[in-house]
Amino acid sequence: IVQSKKNSKQLYCRLTQQSLNKIMAEVELHVKGRRYRAALERYNKLEAQRAAKACRKRLAEETSEIPSFLAGEEEEEEAY
Repeated sequence: IVQSKKNSKQLYCRLTQQSLNKIMAEVELHVKGRRYRAALERYNKLEAQRAAKACRKRLAEETSEIPSFLAGEEEEEEAY
């Protein structure tokens, strides 16, 4: 829930896309409501999936080692 950009006297819920008056009782009712709780649950599941995907991607990058001759790192040759 953030400050509304269109109306300075209201708040805006990014999860449910609803405008709320700046009355504490109204905000509490909204947060305790069925739509907000369902939207929050969907958001949390999505964030967990994003975090898992990022973790898998990071792990795959760490485990895939590129041989030095493909990476452009040439070994120094000794001159005789």
